[in-house]
Amino acid sequence: MTMKKSLLFTMLVFINFSLFSEATITIQGSLNAFASTAGNPSAVQSFTVSGSNLTGNITVTAPANFEIALTNNNAFFCGLLPVTQAWGWANAVVYVRYKPTTAGNHSGNITLTSSGATSQDVPLSGSTSTPSSPTISTQGSLTAFTATVGIPSAVQNFTVSGSDLTSNITVTAPANFEIAFTNSDASFCGLLPVTQSGGTASAIVYVRYKPGAAGSHSGNITLTSTGAISQDILVSGNASSVSSPAITVQGSLTAFATTVGNPSAVQTFTVSGSDLTSNITVTAPANFEIAFTNNNASFCGLLPVTQSGGAANAIIYVRYKPTAAGSHNGNITLNSTGASAQNIPVSGNASLVSSPLITIQGSLTAFSSTVNNPSAVQTFTVSGNNLTGNITIMSPTNFEIAFTNNNTSFCGLLPVTQSGGAAHNIVVYVRYKPTATGSHNGNITLTSTGATAQNIAVTGTAITPSAPAIHIEGTINTFTTTAGNPSAAQSLMVSGGNLTEDITITAPADFEIALTNNNSLFCGKIPLGTVGDTVYTKIVYIRYKPASAGSHAGNITFTSAGAPEQSVSLTGISQSTGINETINEALITVYPNPAKDNIHIELKTSAAYILNITDISGSTVYTEAISNASGTNISPANLKQGIYFIRIQTSEGGYATQKLIVE
Repeated sequence: MTMKKSLLFTMLVFINFSLFSEATITIQGSLNAFASTAGNPSAVQSFTVSGSNLTGNITVTAPANFEIALTNNNAFFCGLLPVTQAWGWANAVVYVRYKPTTAGNHSGNITLTSSGATSQDVPLSGSTSTPSSPTISTQGSLTAFTATVGIPSAVQNFTVSGSDLTSNITVTAPANFEIAFTNSDASFCGLLPVTQSGGTASAIVYVRYKPGAAGSHSGNITLTSTGAISQDILVSGNASSVSSPAITVQGSLTAFATTVGNPSAVQTFTVSGSDLTSNITVTAPANFEIAFTNNNASFCGLLPVTQSGGAANAIIYVRYKPTAAGSHNGNITLNSTGASAQNIPVSGNASLVSSPLITIQGSLTAFSSTVNNPSAVQTFTVSGNNLTGNITIMSPTNFEIAFTNNNTSFCGLLPVTQSGGAAHNIVVYVRYKPTATGSHNGNITLTSTGATAQNIAVTGTAITPSAPAIHIEGTINTFTTTAGNPSAAQSLMVSGGNLTEDITITAPADFEIALTNNNSLFCGKIPLGTVGDTVYTKIVYIRYKPASAGSHAGNITFTSAGAPEQSVSLTGISQSTGINETINEALITVYPNPAKDNIHIELKTSAAYILNITDISGSTVYTEAISNASGTNISPANLKQGIYFIRIQTSEGGYATQKLIVE
């Protein structure tokens, strides 16, 4: 009961307060002068209206030439708005725009009223300018067109633009001319609308001449838009009569010859056409076939040679494929609507098919190998004639065959592909790979449908595998370089047999190795992987990369479990990278000079040095790295008669040069 009394008291106080408070309308914001053109709305401005202690809605009224709305939406602007109050309160943003009906200056007040409240005014002013006249402009002119009747000419274009437009620009072509917005055959027509947006428009107009009759034609492409002065683009063209379609043939065919059911060698002729109204149809007589390419699958009895713009050109491939023995002849005919037909005479003679034949050249000697290791490879040659199927080659157990001497290619069965009934001089590689010790023999058989099978006898003896072994081929000369820089690479050939693990190659200090001569791959140790128990011959690249100047030596080692270790000695001479200094020439001995016999060259110092001899053109003809005090002897047989220059470079960076004459 007490709560109800309290609520009633509160409501009475509120009602009493509302009854005795004054209704008020409040404006926030002011409006700048508007500007527009007659009939067009200006940019929108806004102000805020609020009300308190209201007993009715606020009525907002705009003067003539002005419009108001509660949202900035073109469809909602009007001259009178109610701002709704609730419980005596109201608040709204009022959007205002200037929409004059005539040119000149206009002003007035937006009035805001509500029952019992003092009315409020928002002053307005606007200035109206006269709209600019719509204008159409064109850029570019068109030269005279030429074409043949019914065939469109080359395309030209011009540019059209417009300003202050109230409607689209209409572009109209005269008779015998067509227009488009893109240079696409399907787009051309006689009338185009250039769409305006916000009073402006721009477009490229493509024009072509497509006469319906021979003679001269001219006229204007007109460009119009409401209120704008129309513009004209002069066009003219001259149309010639359509020439009669013509087919032309170049080349002739000699008599063909083949066997029944097999295509002959191919011959060709060329066909071309002008002023065509349809494609050229090429038809071959019975027992002959035609194609656009010399591809077996393409040959047939009828071909269309496509024309474009009245022209066509193609090479026709022809072959003779008789179904019966004897002579055959006829004409290859070439036709197109309105053109005189052309004929190419063809003749051929067909003989009966010979029996398929397999021919073998070469024989194989006895093979020998160790268990599970392939032997040396031998070869024979196979050919075939009049074949109707491929030749199948099959090897007996313990023997393998391949078309290339590649370890991964060997297998027990090979197909020799025939083409046109023939296979010519196919080399077959054979090896013996026994799985157990002892003697093995058999026949490599060669078969093909309808042909007499051929055999190649093979024999082999297998022995117990030998002990693991590593083989090295090649020599390494003394390396030379400067400290910190790699020398030029040299190489060795490495292989191994009967191995139980990979070969490990280790370089000594100051030397590096790699399997490819690539600067980023050199290192101190590399493995050579086995295939079965074999390492097939690999090239190992070696280079000298000393950390300091002087002489360095060591052994590069090749190891694999159970195999004797192999090594190759390496030596290198490293020069300082400092400033070169000359050597006292009294320390150098070169005799005899001039020379006919052996030439002795010696540097009377214990330092290692590099000897270079160049000819008068500057080309190096001899180089040697020397690390002893006794010097070296050079045979003049290595040098032609003439003048040479000897240059000695020590590992400390010193150098000297002397002239040498060889008689």
